[in-house]
Order: sequence, then C-alpha cells, then structure tokens
Amino acid sequence: MIILTTLVPALIFGAIILALAVIIGIIAIIVAIVRKLLSNQKESGSGESARLLREMNAKLGKLENRIETLETIVTDGERRPSA
Repeated sequence: MIILTTLVPALIFGAIILALAVIIGIIAIIVAIVRKLLSNQKESGSGESARLLREMNAKLGKLENRIETLETIVTDGERRPSA
C-alpha cells in the first residue's frame, strides 16, 4: 500500500513533466518554422534582387544595341564594292 501511495504521485508528476516537455518542443518547432518562413519572405521581397535584375536588363539592352551596330558595320562593309 505504501508503494502505491508513493508511486502514483511520482507517475503523475512524471507524466506532467513529459507533457510539458512535448508542448515546449512543439512550440519551439513552430517558432523555428515561422522564423524560416519570415526570413524567406524578406529575402524574396528584397529590393536588392529587383535592383540587380533591372541593372542586368539595362546592360543586356546596351549589349544588344552594340551587337546590332556591329552587324550593321559588317554588312555595310560587305555590300560596298572594293575599289
């Protein structure tokens, strides 16, 4: 009888501690997931990547103009009769 009176409260206390540990673990996992999602949104929404894309687009436009100019120079040179 004495064993039961000491064992039951110990089991209840252990179950409460285990339940608290599981709840804290779940909360920690949820916090980690939310932080990761928020950091991904900040990275994807950053103006830095948009600025880089605009800069690359402008440079590619300039490169396209230079290539067209070179093509014009080469084709004009081929059309002119050599004297």
